[in-house]
Amino acid sequence: MSLVTASPHLQEALASIHQASAEFTNPDPQLRAKGEATFLALRQSEGALDYAAFALEHSHDPLVLFQSFNAVLFVLPSLAAQQPSQGVASLSLLRDFLLHFCVSRSEQSSRSADAAASWPQYLRSRAYQTAIAVEKRLLGLELAQHVGQPSGANSGLDTVIQAHVGLLNTQLSSLLSLPSPWPVDAAESATALARIVTGLGLVRAVVDEFILTSANDVFDSCSSDRGRSQSAQSTSKPVVPGSAVGLNLLQHRQCKALIQNHVLAGLMTAVFQLLYNTISDDNASSSADSWRHTLFFQAVSATEKLLGWTFTRFDPFSSNAWQQQSRSQNEDSVLATGVDEDDEPSAASTSSSGKKTLSPQHHIFGLAFHRPKDTDEEDDLAVLTEDTVDVLLACWQALVSSLRQQDTAHTQDTHIRVFAQTIHGSIRDQVFAPYVTGRLEAASIVSGEDDMSEVEEVAAKDRDTYSDQLITIANLARTSAADNLRALAQLAQPLCDKLTAKSQRQASFTDVEMGQTWEQIHWLILIAGHVLADDAQGETPEIPSEIASSGEPEDPAVALIMQLGMQLLQHLSAFGPASVEATSPQVTETLLWFTGRWTSSYLLIDERSGFATNAAIQRAFGDQAGRQVLTFLLQRLSENLQLWMSDSDVLQQLAQVLSAFTRSSGIMIHLLQLPQMEQLVSGIVSGLDHLPANTHGALIASVVSCIYSGATHSDAPTERSAEFYFKQITASIETRFGTLLSRADFSSISQRSDVISAVQTSLDMLEGLATSIQPNSAEIVYNFIAKFFPAFSQLVSVYDTRPEMGVSVLRVLHTLALSLELDFGAEPFVVMGLNTAVWSLMEALQGLGKKKTHLLLVSESGSPLDDDVPYEGLCLLVELLVELSGSARAGVDDGGSDQEPTLQPSKSSDVCLVGFEHVLSLLSAEPLNVPRLRKGVGRLTSSVFALFSGRLILLSSTNPALLNKAVEALSLCIRMDDNETAQLGLESIVALCKVVTHHFTPPPPQLVGALHGVLAAVLRLVLAEPLDSSLFWTCLFALSSLIKVSRGTELGQALSKAGEGVENRQAFDQAARELVESALSDRGQNDADWIHDSKIKLPRWRGLIRIR
Repeated sequence: MSLVTASPHLQEALASIHQASAEFTNPDPQLRAKGEATFLALRQSEGALDYAAFALEHSHDPLVLFQSFNAVLFVLPSLAAQQPSQGVASLSLLRDFLLHFCVSRSEQSSRSADAAASWPQYLRSRAYQTAIAVEKRLLGLELAQHVGQPSGANSGLDTVIQAHVGLLNTQLSSLLSLPSPWPVDAAESATALARIVTGLGLVRAVVDEFILTSANDVFDSCSSDRGRSQSAQSTSKPVVPGSAVGLNLLQHRQCKALIQNHVLAGLMTAVFQLLYNTISDDNASSSADSWRHTLFFQAVSATEKLLGWTFTRFDPFSSNAWQQQSRSQNEDSVLATGVDEDDEPSAASTSSSGKKTLSPQHHIFGLAFHRPKDTDEEDDLAVLTEDTVDVLLACWQALVSSLRQQDTAHTQDTHIRVFAQTIHGSIRDQVFAPYVTGRLEAASIVSGEDDMSEVEEVAAKDRDTYSDQLITIANLARTSAADNLRALAQLAQPLCDKLTAKSQRQASFTDVEMGQTWEQIHWLILIAGHVLADDAQGETPEIPSEIASSGEPEDPAVALIMQLGMQLLQHLSAFGPASVEATSPQVTETLLWFTGRWTSSYLLIDERSGFATNAAIQRAFGDQAGRQVLTFLLQRLSENLQLWMSDSDVLQQLAQVLSAFTRSSGIMIHLLQLPQMEQLVSGIVSGLDHLPANTHGALIASVVSCIYSGATHSDAPTERSAEFYFKQITASIETRFGTLLSRADFSSISQRSDVISAVQTSLDMLEGLATSIQPNSAEIVYNFIAKFFPAFSQLVSVYDTRPEMGVSVLRVLHTLALSLELDFGAEPFVVMGLNTAVWSLMEALQGLGKKKTHLLLVSESGSPLDDDVPYEGLCLLVELLVELSGSARAGVDDGGSDQEPTLQPSKSSDVCLVGFEHVLSLLSAEPLNVPRLRKGVGRLTSSVFALFSGRLILLSSTNPALLNKAVEALSLCIRMDDNETAQLGLESIVALCKVVTHHFTPPPPQLVGALHGVLAAVLRLVLAEPLDSSLFWTCLFALSSLIKVSRGTELGQALSKAGEGVENRQAFDQAARELVESALSDRGQNDADWIHDSKIKLPRWRGLIRIR
């Protein structure tokens, strides 16, 4: 099939392309670069399509063909439907040529001795892609000519649809038909196989090209120059399904809808039928069945593609979307033109086109944050516009990141610096300022009802909900840090003045006015905090380099911190009830968050850290001035503790401020020396009886963390100071908890609500202590909590109908074990003490009390699955046992002997094994719906078999139920739909087999039954149950290990058990026997070879067994 007429010019061009191919594959770097330059020039040339088509028609060099396809794809977005080039009459002819090329070249290569070299995979894929991309371009252009027309028997739209649908259905269906019978002749068989593989490749290309709107495409393809420029840009972007074909959004949707409605079902039917025919025996022939193996994988790949199709409910033919699209097309064109043509921006660029390019951002921010009506439509639009803001900010962030890379590479380039200054100015004026203005305008629309809801506790904090957005806008703001910080200070000043006047009772405002002011200052503080500093989690965050490098004598960062973090904080804290009237819980909480954020980076910077700073910051927050600021802040914290004693959110945030202090070594050096710290601790201790629920632990954890973090610094006071604070805290806990538990009438008063509350509060405080543990406090904190170990089991027994009490006790032990980091080693007395406590707790959980159902399987809400944390108690117990196993991994001596035939409460192995059995008895379908629990069971199973297999087998002689339950756990893990858990289960089987091989050969009778049970489960998984392909290797390795370790046993029993309930029992038994026999043969001695051979056969076996 000829497409272009030969000419001397085309012959010369083809010779040049062949020469480029030879140069490109030459090891000489200079020749290779020359060949690459020729290929690039081919794409950019005016006759690129003619050169590529001629090369496709007359060349057999795979690299030449590949580069020719690349050239077609490069120019495709700019090609017209008629006469796309001088030599090619129409896109329809180009499409037909490419489809014919794919089929004919596949058939030719099948007859070649070296098919892989003449028609390699990368070339085949690019050929399929190009043919279908041209079809999509042609389809989109032809549909665009009839947009808005009603469909009808004689309409132009129906004619276009029928023509393309008929072509695709006819061509692809003919390629996907399986000959019956399959040709016996080798050449005919290879040709038939090549045709079907080509059809499947084209099906995959149809899905890739039509399923998505390409991220590389443009909205206005009328300009060929712009189309080519967009294609050039697309080569540097991440690969996504779909080629850039120069269609707008509506045309993409129309093409997808057409394929979805008229072609997809036929393709699915043809491919599914092909897959069925391939694995069935109906087409058996006397020739070798190697074609089945090839077709199976090709058909499965195509099936996976088809099943991944995402369906659209939008009908682009019947809706008025085309009208909306045409109205917005002009505005899109203005934006695109402005970006494309502004190649050399300068600082003075203020052209009208530039303003048009940037002005929509004002509307986007205003639309996103200004939600005047509370309706479903408004809610939907709010989500859409917030997403738009995220995308817009991400675009600017990408530009800034690129500029920073350019700055590093071209520090002396004047043009780069001018361009960067222009972009930074645009961000300041056209991004950051409109963003902040939009947020403040939205905050000003607060009704009385909104005001009341703002005072109430809210589930999600704005700083969490909009975290990514705030981080991005802060990074952008730092490009012009000084200007943007000054702008924030100017916007904050009138709001601060209003709140200051209110706190001094010099002015009065309505509830609505106060609500508006609170919401606005809340957002300003959030934005300011993100611009000034990074998150204080983990290591100490440095001052942002853009701020630290400032040389201004009056640093705007210092001024903003003083304004919000000092002056406003004082007015909203230091005037008692008047301060409370001037603020809200949300504003106070946000101010405390701001305090924790900026102090970690700016206050009392330790010179030994080497962090960058500047003179103004050092003057304000270093040395003596810094100590005064720290004193000031501790006073404000004490005041807020008293003012907001009943507000849990404020108190939780106050605890976070103290935790943030521990990130700064400079603050820790001075903290314990200050009497204000003692005043704050005394305030917390004296207020323990008045704090709201769930705040005691957080406050105690933060205070104790501060105490012992301060004690680690050589410049700080001695360890005695830390002990002084610690004794003050623990004495208060012991007085409350110890006295209550030691009462003779505790059992009779235990069910009173005030007693239950006191117990819960005490456990919360102990959990807080456990959370605070660090290396220098681990032993002293453990010793204090250990005093209450006997009380934990007592509480579970007393409150045997209150699941929340058991969960609270488990939280304390779980947090303690986690904080002690047992897998890094711990003192033996610590490990044995924890083991004994957990042993006693499990005995209490199993005790015979009033409960009819196990305490961890009930809930006040009805079902633990409906709790805020589903099955929390069971999850905590599983994770606690995993942590306890860490001491064995670290080799800690836990006393006793591994050869002792009875269980020992102090041994990690025995506690974990008993706990393992306990947990397994509680598992059913409902709790296993919880992902956290499934993951925990997998980790526990892995720890038990990796560390305690020998102990498990030894104890099975006196406790056979333990081994049987462990085998059930293995079978459960390997069948879970979570790959990580299944992987852990399979690795556990390998670990078990290693222990049996080295210490229990031949295996005792009770162990043989367990091994057979696991072998049956793995065989079923390998052959007859759903199995992710990523687990094939591990699954086969586990199977090989089981077969070899069971070599001397009656394997027929395991095979018989494995096949129970399998529908195609004959095929299963045959495959299982072949697997076992091959594993025990000489070939099976090498696990890698055996696994490789079995993986090749596995798909066919599974297909015959699992598909009816």
